[in-house]
Amino acid sequence: MPMRAEDAREIVRWRYPGELSFYDGSEADLDELCAGGYFVLKNAGSIQGFYCFGQPAQVAGYGYDQRFLDMGLGMRPDLIRKGLGLG
Repeated sequence: MPMRAEDAREIVRWRYPGELSFYDGSEADLDELCAGGYFVLKNAGSIQGFYCFGQPAQVAGYGYDQRFLDMGLGMRPDLIRKGLGLG
């Protein structure tokens, strides 16, 4: 479903362990998450992750081939490293 402001506020509070901490959100990320183009994945009302397509999925400073659609994904920190992204 499309990202709502309350979803974005929850996501920016996520904290990732160790070397993955560069994925930690901040209040500065709220505007981007709420600007449109972001979607949340929920199970029983609980956010499991989020995704986006196109420019929001691109990392600043890299050259992208506009013939392709970029996709960005994020998973709730307590769900990572459990094999949930496999197959």
